Amino acid sequence: GVPRIADIAPMPDDGHRVVVCVHGLAGHRQNFFQLRAYLRLHGRQRSYSLGYDDDEPLEVAASALVRAAAEIRRVNELADDVKVDLVAHSMGGIVARLALLDPAFAAQVHTFVTLGTPHQGTLAARYLATPRSLDLRPGSPILQRLSAQVPWAPPLPTLIAFHSPADILMLPASTASLPGADNRELANVSHSGYLVRPRVLAQVETALR
Repeated sequence: GVPRIADIAPMPDDGHRVVVCVHGLAGHRQNFFQLRAYLRLHGRQRSYSLGYDDDEPLEVAASALVRAAAEIRRVNELADDVKVDLVAHSMGGIVARLALLDPAFAAQVHTFVTLGTPHQGTLAARYLATPRSLDLRPGSPILQRLSAQVPWAPPLPTLIAFHSPADILMLPASTASLPGADNRELANVSHSGYLVRPRVLAQVETALR
């Protein structure tokens, strides 16, 4: 469901940036259970996983992300110059990119990691005709709006885009990369594998350092 602002509780300062996770199409907040557990093992105690409804426009989900991030900053009493990190899976990366169209929000993000996000649209979306899958088709109005971010460059945050030739939902596989980003290819990772494979979790933790 939509991130309930009341659910956002402060977490003790662990000396690391707060991590905010955004799930993908037909996903939910628990998708990041393994990643958040892995981050805790490596000293990053402060992470949040935000939810949104699949049937709402992506712009609405993006606005909810901005509001939730503001509440995370408020409850943790983060100074204005303290940045957070974003980790997004699949369509969650598109939601996050829409949020990053807001310069004030973009200025608050240090590192943005995407896992199998169809940055340039995926031909696999042609097999569905839901409003969200239409958004993910190459050349959709949403992706045209985001083309202003290509090539990716400052003042946008650092973008590390993980992609895999084995991710059959990304057609072509190169759509999960983006010009100007730090594009990192992973071998033999399925679309859901980004969320559970230990070697991927390790790569994400390293990317956030």
